[in-house]
Amino acid sequence: QVQCHTYTGYCWCVTPDGKPISGSSVQNKTPVCSGSVTDKPSSQGNSGRKDDGSKPTPTMETQPIFDGEEITAPTLWIKHLVIKDSKLNSSSIRNSEKVHSCDQERQSALEEARQNPREGIVIPECAPGGLYKPVQCHQSTGYCWCVLVDTGRPLPGTSTRYETPVCESDARSKSTEIDDPFKDRELPGCPDGKKVEFITSLLDALTTDMVQAINSAAPTGGGR
Repeated sequence: QVQCHTYTGYCWCVTPDGKPISGSSVQNKTPVCSGSVTDKPSSQGNSGRKDDGSKPTPTMETQPIFDGEEITAPTLWIKHLVIKDSKLNSSSIRNSEKVHSCDQERQSALEEARQNPREGIVIPECAPGGLYKPVQCHQSTGYCWCVLVDTGRPLPGTSTRYETPVCESDARSKSTEIDDPFKDRELPGCPDGKKVEFITSLLDALTTDMVQAINSAAPTGGGR
């Protein structure tokens, strides 16, 4: 099966239980998915691939129900990357890299979810002052993960399913304009080819990381 993320234009292959296949993501085109992945065990290899950043949330259900439902692909940080990259040609590069507050992202996500109710849009959970709550979740898939509270960027390796991960309550981005060594330098934008190559490889790496996290945490006797 093929799943897509309309905001970023990425599509990828998934197993019957909705887990993305590492290395199958492509942008602005439909990947060629082999039917042979449907019944492979999730012990190792490409079959047990994990959500590449899909933001999930622990629900009280004992079994996930995603037949026919789309799983949102990359996480909020991918959305921020796309926003930033689209502004690299602006004369004020520093200003263009400022991300929206959690409240703004939440309003945007709620509106998108209203217009596309079946796309499994991730709705950010916000704290006072426009910050993100340290734990973010995806209701339809049952995954939760830790984020930087000032940008909402997920922290790799922190995702869990049907349980709440232990997250730092005030993890923030390290970069600030005060100690930015490139603050006074005009930096060239990343060429389109390199940009696509980087984002694709990053998605693949995060997919693999999530698969490994699921396989190591999942009980061997079957799902709960």
